[in-house]
Amino acid sequence: DLAGHPGDLTALAFSADGRRVLTAARTRRPSVFRGLGDPPPVVPDDTVRVWDVAGGRELRRWDLTAAAAA
Repeated sequence: DLAGHPGDLTALAFSADGRRVLTAARTRRPSVFRGLGDPPPVVPDDTVRVWDVAGGRELRRWDLTAAAAA
């Protein structure tokens, strides 16, 4: 379960032994097709995460917001 990523998943890679998976996501940008007066949905994410495949739990996380803004 990769429910920890609220943004758009942009990359996924498994370790050679298949025990870990690395995912990357980025902030979901507002849609231009929203109704007038509706606030644009922005879901901050900009993270890279390592997951334990068997347990489905997040092992490590890097927040790339500062690096992405540079």
